[in-house]
This record gives sequence, C-alpha cells and structure tokens, in this order.
Amino acid sequence: MKFDKNLFEARIFHGLKSLFEAGDTLPPRYLEHAICQALGMKHVGDGNFYADGVNGNIQASIKTRMLNPTVLKREHSGRDFLTHPDKFLGMQKNFKQGIYWAGLEFVQRRQEIPNESTSSPRRTGLLSLRGFRQNMTESYRKFGTDTSYEILCVHGYNWQRNRYAVSVFWQEYKTPATKDIVWGKDSNGIYGSKLIDGELQRIMYRVRDGSRREATCFKEYKNPTKYKYSVTIEVPIPDPWHFDQQQILAEINNLKEAQNGIIFFEE
Repeated sequence: MKFDKNLFEARIFHGLKSLFEAGDTLPPRYLEHAICQALGMKHVGDGNFYADGVNGNIQASIKTRMLNPTVLKREHSGRDFLTHPDKFLGMQKNFKQGIYWAGLEFVQRRQEIPNESTSSPRRTGLLSLRGFRQNMTESYRKFGTDTSYEILCVHGYNWQRNRYAVSVFWQEYKTPATKDIVWGKDSNGIYGSKLIDGELQRIMYRVRDGSRREATCFKEYKNPTKYKYSVTIEVPIPDPWHFDQQQILAEINNLKEAQNGIIFFEE
C-alpha cells in the first residue's frame, strides 16, 4: 500500500483550520478518513466489522491515539512522541507494581463471553482471541477481502505546541501465537503476557463484564515503532477559518433561494 504523504499533510492542515477552538485535537473519524484517502482505500468503518478501510483484497483496521506532550517548566524543555518515541510509544511500566505493557493500549472490540465469571483466565483469553478472529472473517465475507492490515495512528501537539504531529504505522495483522501467552487475572479482568526482550510483558487484556469502565472490551498493547511501514508529518498550527456570521448567513440564504428555485418533475 502506497501512502500519499502530500495529500495526508494537506488533509491534516485543513482539519486543523476547521477546529472549533485553539488547542483542540483532530477527531478519530477525521483521521480515519484522511488515512484511507492517503492509502487509496474506501472508508467503510461505520459498522461493527473489522474493516475501517478497504482496497481490493485488503481490509484495514485503523486505531488512533492522541498523546499529550510532557512540558518541563523548570528546564524550559519538554518531550513528545517524536522527540522520545521509546518513552511514549514503547514498553510501558508501573514501577510500583512491577507490571510491564508491550506498548500503547488499543481497544480492538467489545465481546460478550458466556460463563465468564466461572471461566479460567486461559479460556476467557482464548475465547476473546477467537471472537476477534471471527470478526475478521465476517469482515472478509462482507467486503470480499482476504488480507488484514492494522494501522496505528498517534497524533497530538509537540511539546512547544507550535506544531501538530501525526505518525501512521501499518503492517499486516497476525494474531499472536497462543502457545507463547502466559495468562493471568486481576480484579478488572484477565491479561495475556509474552516474553519480549527478556521481560514478561502484557500484550492483551480482556475487561470483565460488569466493570465500571470498558466492560467486555478486548485490548491489545502494541509498540508502533516496531511496525514494518510508517510515515510521520509535522505541520505548523494554522489560523482557523475566519468566522463571519453575516457572510455565512448570506450564503445560507443564497443556497435556500437556489434550491427553492429548482423544479422537480415526477415521471
């Protein structure tokens, strides 16, 4: 899949000019459409299927994450996902609890699992993966595809807040080999871990039914910097489109008059 970087950059800049307030970030759906256009894909991501974009035999799922920069006031400097990709995009760790995550968290889908409360972590995890694979297969049938790609998009302001950065990472999606997964359980759900770079890191999580937040969500933790393909852009922050109420109302009235003047004929 070829990525039209110029088209994407123009779309991002156009979207920034259309934001309602200064400091707002681009909405996920806008980014999905912009990515699909840059990759020559048709956007189909308004349903519950795996595919957000389709091109020929390829279907792609697009996941977006907005990341806030870290500003170090005392040092008059800061960090963002471009200056410190490993810190923002790589392995995450809770030092107090000694828990490692393989990368950023991305929600894949929601799924009900029968008898979840009495199931073992392994059964719940395997059923979550099976349900996700079935969703991909249903998407194949729906859109006539046979290959799945995953596209990860991270975006946000740089630490100086004078540029907007967007990085897109993609590669063919493969579900993890279940034989390599170590299953565990905590108060909110079950997790699957895998040995990566000598550390046991969580690669997926299933939020239990009945949780206060994100109940039944199946998540994966991913390090975008390890993906096969990527593109990054930075654009300066533009002035927003000028809002002139009188001019806009005049345009609305002109359109109303033009439409009222159209005569519709029925056969």
